[in-house]
Amino acid sequence: KRGSLSTHEKQLEKVRSKIKEMEKANLEPKIWTMQGE
Repeated sequence: KRGSLSTHEKQLEKVRSKIKEMEKANLEPKIWTMQGE
C-alpha cells in the first residue's frame, strides 16, 4: 500500500464533497450571499 494512494483518495473525497456543496447551493436560494453584502 502506498501513502500517495490514500492521499489521492482523500483529495477525491474532498472534490466530491465540494461538488455536493455546489449542487446544494444551486438548489437552495442564495440567501446567505445577499446577507453577506
